[in-house]
Amino acid sequence: MIMYLKAPISAWKKRKEKSNEKFFVFLFTLMGWLFLLSGDPSEATLYNNTLFKQTYPGKDAKYYTCILCHTGKIGKKGELNPYGKSLDLVLPEKLTVEKLKAVESLDPDGDGVPSGKEIEAGTLPGDPASVPK
Repeated sequence: MIMYLKAPISAWKKRKEKSNEKFFVFLFTLMGWLFLLSGDPSEATLYNNTLFKQTYPGKDAKYYTCILCHTGKIGKKGELNPYGKSLDLVLPEKLTVEKLKAVESLDPDGDGVPSGKEIEAGTLPGDPASVPK
């Protein structure tokens, strides 16, 4: 009699484990989507980098990094360099092509070269030590 009960209990445990696995896969997938849809800074940076690449194609891959607009290598919201601050002043909402083009004539880092010319030359428009040669 015990042998007959063991098999259904074992099968029930396996089903329960599979059910738990499915639940955790669903839970982590849901958490991932909520994280992406919450407007996380990393998602904004990814969008900004993509937009910048589309607006100014043909640059070295190292050029399309967070340091273009931020003071650190990892773009954090409050740590903008002068170029990033100028973009934020023009339109504080989402970055657009119009916003990028609007600051091309400005020299936010004060090195005497407008942002548009620095971008064209591949130098950093937010770093006064980075000027075209």
